[in-house]
Amino acid sequence: MVAVKNAVSGARVASGKIPKPLKVLILGNNPISLGEVFEVLDGREFAGQKFSVDVCFDAYDCLRKLRNGTAFDCVIIDDTLGISEMRKLFSGMKEGKATQNFPVSMIKSDNHHSVPFSGIFDFILREDMNLARLNNTITRSINFSRRSDFQT
Repeated sequence: MVAVKNAVSGARVASGKIPKPLKVLILGNNPISLGEVFEVLDGREFAGQKFSVDVCFDAYDCLRKLRNGTAFDCVIIDDTLGISEMRKLFSGMKEGKATQNFPVSMIKSDNHHSVPFSGIFDFILREDMNLARLNNTITRSINFSRRSDFQT
């Protein structure tokens, strides 16, 4: 049953069109940072694109939500999450076919360090975060993940 639900979730992104509304899962351990992203996206509309947002605070909760059949289109990770939690997330995502090339973006506090994992398709700096830039980051991640699906 879980595999069928995951296939439905991945089909929203793989269909060739950007899904409406975009269902975004935000992952982080800092409620203030997550609240900022939530306020920018949830229920908002940009260029005809609406957003629906859910929040989780650890890798286990994120993987559970991705695997339970909820049709998310992108995961946004806050860089304050920590390397060990990110490692758990990406190793768990590699285990399932529906989550292997799942669109993941990151919100970074600074641009002094590179993105820590190859599974992150795009990033945005926290200080530059607004609705238009988040929309562009999410869209680029979705498009890049589609191309990655064809390569694997």
